[in-house]
Amino acid sequence: YLGRSIPVLHLDEVADIKSDDLVIIASGPSVNHIDLNPLLQADWMAVNGATHVLEKYPNKALQFYSVIDQGFVQDRIQIIEQVLSNPQVIFFTNLFCLNKIYELIGFHQVMARVVIFEDRQEAVYLPKVEFSEMAQLAQDSAAKLLWRAEHNVGFTRDIYRGYVSGGTVVYFALQIAAALGYKRVFLAGVDMKNFEAPRFYENEQNRLATRLHLEFEQTIYPSFALAAEVYRELGIQAYNLCLDSGLDDAIFPRIDLAQFMSLQNGTESK
Repeated sequence: YLGRSIPVLHLDEVADIKSDDLVIIASGPSVNHIDLNPLLQADWMAVNGATHVLEKYPNKALQFYSVIDQGFVQDRIQIIEQVLSNPQVIFFTNLFCLNKIYELIGFHQVMARVVIFEDRQEAVYLPKVEFSEMAQLAQDSAAKLLWRAEHNVGFTRDIYRGYVSGGTVVYFALQIAAALGYKRVFLAGVDMKNFEAPRFYENEQNRLATRLHLEFEQTIYPSFALAAEVYRELGIQAYNLCLDSGLDDAIFPRIDLAQFMSLQNGTESK
């Protein structure tokens, strides 16, 4: 960046320090009604502005932070700056966002450790890969790409060849979780309904616009359905902590966390 070498981590280095469980925290209003204390021992990955959840858990350190939307960087740079001032955080992003962050807050303000990925369809300085090309590419097993042409959605089997956006940063996070080999993944704040409601840390006055309602049926839901298929294949147990999420149980089971942990503890004690 401007002649400076950017220190970056490789995902293998992250895999060496991860735990068995991961909590992916998004910004749906349901976060305000979920007690995540039973999962304090898990790794936590917040996306976009969901880092505000840490205000409720002052003794919990955030392991991972993910942002791939340059618009969010532009509009919420104060949130990003605060998170990236922590050298213990590992930041998953793309080059577009990282460049914009450097422009807005300066190279030396990014103390977090950075892992960079490309969008598989829109890599930096390369022409956009059309849907038909993605479908053709996926026919070659060496490409390590799953693709469903009926919805034009995919899931990467090698995130260093690029992630598939899936319409939401949470989908990016799911691909990272698979690549890291987590045994269990819990989704918090992935409501995917009532899109007109402010995010859990917003109000009607300061809320940002969203495109989720425009992309949910055609892109997001079938993307998550594909992710669920991959997770089953890999033996990753995934759960949605929003009981009335627009992603139904055909994707990931929606669970009450307290009841789930009670059942788990009861099973382990037998």
